[in-house]
Parts: sequence; structure tokens; C-alpha cells
Amino acid sequence: MNVARKKAAQLITDSPNILVIHSSSLYCIEDSDVLTAAHILDDELDRDASAAVGLLNGLLLMSEWRGAKGRVFFFQLKNARVHLPVPVQQMLENIRDWSAG
Repeated sequence: MNVARKKAAQLITDSPNILVIHSSSLYCIEDSDVLTAAHILDDELDRDASAAVGLLNGLLLMSEWRGAKGRVFFFQLKNARVHLPVPVQQMLENIRDWSAG
């Protein structure tokens, strides 16, 4: 969440903005951590629609561990000021894994 708030100044008005998080360490970020962050940011936007993170549409976690095929998790912010087009949202939700090679 703190990273999302720090990046808020880099978000583009009237455009979709997605924060991509890549985690590959032994103590990697779990998808449940990112889901929790998305809920907290959504709650923040529910309380204050003008919050800077309101330009953020979602969080995309790319997780890998020891060279194994990476997993992808997308969490849309429901209270974002600009909503993703439905085809883009569906595409992001359907990505399941990735490979660096």
C-alpha cells in the first residue's frame, strides 16, 4: 500500500493505471497480501474519492520462486476513478502464469 501511495504522483489522469509488483525472493509477497492491500486501497477510496490512489485501477502481482514458472494475480480496485474496459479487465484476470525465458 505504501508503494501505491508513493507511486500516486506518477499515475496518469483519465488513463488506466496498474501497479505491477514482481516478487522473486525467498520471502516473496503472497497473493493474499496483495488482495488485502487492494481491499485497503478500495476502502480508502470509498472514504475519500479524491485520494491520489484513485487513479490506480489495480494491482498485478507477478510471483516466482527459484526459477519455477511464475504465477500472476490481478486485483482490480472497484472504486477507481477510471474503470478498465471490460475486455482488458477480463484479459488481466485470465493471465495465470508467466515465464522469464
